[in-house]
Amino acid sequence: MDVSLLKDLLDRERSSSSLQRVEKDLYANIGAYMKNLEKKLAEVPKESKKSFFLDDELKSAKKLSKFLFEKRIGKIINTAARTAKAEKAEKAEKAEKAEKGDLTSDRDALTREEYEMLEKLVEMIKCGRENILKIMNEEKAYKMVAGSKDKKKGKKMEMKGICLARSLKDIPEFMGSNGESYIIHEEDIITLPEETAKMLIKSGLAIKLILNEGDFVEDA
Repeated sequence: MDVSLLKDLLDRERSSSSLQRVEKDLYANIGAYMKNLEKKLAEVPKESKKSFFLDDELKSAKKLSKFLFEKRIGKIINTAARTAKAEKAEKAEKAEKAEKGDLTSDRDALTREEYEMLEKLVEMIKCGRENILKIMNEEKAYKMVAGSKDKKKGKKMEMKGICLARSLKDIPEFMGSNGESYIIHEEDIITLPEETAKMLIKSGLAIKLILNEGDFVEDA
């Protein structure tokens, strides 16, 4: 490891939008290289020419390694976002396989530390996306039902032809009685055509909900 190699690695990274393949222990080697420079620097007189050159090399190595790391981190974040994104038309099983496949194909271009980071980022993005979609679904369901709520206090209201339900399990993509596709996750609050909701409730996959005095409650 030396400054010339660091410059070459940085140039390659800057010239491509994709992650460039590097050795698995790249960062450990960079760390060992800089520690060796620091050791040599401590062994020579401070005012000597050798001290000047070693100090300059150490500063350059730190600067180049920082730029290299930041450039690769940006690409890793983008890769994680693409990997975590699932196509709406794909079934849950296919989406999961596709995500794992993307991670496998990226493995060769990453160091060990980077690959571990990528896996964690993907899981964080997937989890965050699911939480946001869940909140959006709950808000949508609330507005749809609350918008038709009777003004009479305490009266239970439902929209004709539409049922509000809470899912009990993850349900792979299926076609509803209205011709629309659905992918449902456990604990999702969802609005479904009444016929579709009855089928899920009868199968033990969901529980019917009603709006009572502004709160969602399970239908007895």
